[in-house]
Order: sequence, then structure tokens, then C-alpha cells
Amino acid sequence: MTTTSRTKFNYSAIAVILLIAAACLVSCGKRQTAGQTIQNKGSDTLVQVAQAWAEQYSKVKEGVSVQVAGGGSGQGVKGLIDGTVQIANSSRAIKDQEREQIRQKHGKEVIEFIVGFDGIAVYTHKENPLTTISVEELRKIYADGGSYEEWNQVSAEMEGPIIRASRNNSSGTFVFFREAVCGKGNEFKKTGMVTQSGSKEVVDFIATTEKAIGYSGMGYKTEEVNWLAVSAAKGGQGYEPTLKNVQDGTYPIARPLFLYTVGKPEGAAREYIEWIVSEEGQKIVEAEGFVSLTPGQMQEQRASLD
Repeated sequence: MTTTSRTKFNYSAIAVILLIAAACLVSCGKRQTAGQTIQNKGSDTLVQVAQAWAEQYSKVKEGVSVQVAGGGSGQGVKGLIDGTVQIANSSRAIKDQEREQIRQKHGKEVIEFIVGFDGIAVYTHKENPLTTISVEELRKIYADGGSYEEWNQVSAEMEGPIIRASRNNSSGTFVFFREAVCGKGNEFKKTGMVTQSGSKEVVDFIATTEKAIGYSGMGYKTEEVNWLAVSAAKGGQGYEPTLKNVQDGTYPIARPLFLYTVGKPEGAAREYIEWIVSEEGQKIVEAEGFVSLTPGQMQEQRASLD
């Protein structure tokens, strides 16, 4: 082989090696993002929007799968403590003792993200003529020691026993509604409560139970039930849990919706949360019947990732 031939051969071999190396880098890069699964669990209030986020994100980020499960806010936080989920959905603020458990077990702080807002609607059967109720009257219906057991105590137009629907005690909706209506430190009535496992189940129960009243997220409204305008005080102006009334604070039983992670999220989980608090992710919040973040709030939440 001549010197020229050997030189050409060496150049060709080097070119082939470089092409193989480049292909390997590309394929390795793809493997880093492909086939990743984000475990996401918690609030039943958030489960429908979380599933919608996951479905849309699979189209945005090929190869990343988000596995969504409900069970209640408490179950989502428990998953963080146990290390079985990367993101917990919660319709209540995380408790101090839960923060401490995570700190002790993982050596990291909990990071909180607000991803939307929700009005907890008060639902009745579609044949119920009541249109407005006050927080004071709800307290008498739900709080331990409350005096209301019959519908005629609420309105002279009605009669029969009040059937109270509620969530189970692992639910963030249960915790928030109890504190907002009964007062912090007070409990629900010990008897006469029909407990439902999820937000949808509360609404379904009320749709088939004429004397029922119950609470659930505003995004679960159907044509089979009514929701009541709620006033802060008896005789005051009542407001329905609409997007506008929740956003401007006139609806009295409203709350933020949260995601929690152990420490600052990294990799696929970070990218996913960043997308959730983007304009595209927030459109899904509104489409599912909840209240989206303002542009300023979106910016604040994105800053929490850094």
C-alpha cells in the first residue's frame, strides 16, 4: 500500500469512528430521556386535571410517561415520605409533621408549587329549591354540636332529614372544608355522615339522593346536581363558585392546589412541573373547571424550580 493510500485509509477510518461516536452520543442522549416514568399520586380533587396533564405531556415529551393515581392528598404525601412517588398532588397545605418526616427520612426540604385554585362547591340534588346558604348555616349542618338536622331548619319551603355527604379523612378537601366551615380545631359531627371515597363519588351520591348536601371541587359539577351560592354571613350576598368569583376572592370557600416534591425536582420531574406552570399547562387547569394561575403567579412558581 502506498503512503497516499495509507493516508486515505486512515482518514476514512477516523471519519467512520467519528460517525459512530456521534451516533452513540445521540442514541445515549435519547436513552436518557426515553422510557422515563414519573410517579404522581395524591388528591382526588386534582386527579382529573393530573390525568389530563399526563395525557397531553406524553404528546409534548416523547418517551416520558406520567403515572397518575388518586387516593387523597394524605396518600400522595405518604408516597413522598416512603419514596414511592416523585410528585405529590395535594388540595391542602402539607402539615408541619409531614415536612419533618420527610426532612428526617430524606435529609431534604419539601418544595411546594401552587398549580391552580379551586372553589369547594356545596352541592344539592337538582330538585332541591335552595339556591343560597351561608357559612354559618353550613357550620350548623356539619360541625360537631351544630343544631341543624332537618331541612326545614334551613328553609321553610323544605322538609325531611338532612343527609350530609363528606369525604374520608385522608382527603385534603375534607381537611380544608372542615377548617373553613367548622373553624380550625373543630370537628365534623360524629354521626349521620355519609363518607365517599372521591370527589366524583360525592357528586354522584348527591345526584341520586334528594335530601343530600355535600361538598366537592368546583370542577366536578354536572347537570344532575345544583351548586349553591355561599355567603360569608347569614343574610349576606351569596356567590357561586365560578372562575371569576374564586379568582377575585368573593367566593368564601376557595383554596390553592399544590404539588410537592422532596427537594428541588430534577430531570424529567423538573421539566414536567415547569410545563405544568406554563401557559400550556394552565390551559388544561381551566379546561378541567379550575382556576388557572395569572402570568405573574406562573413566573413565581417557575422561580421556585431554581
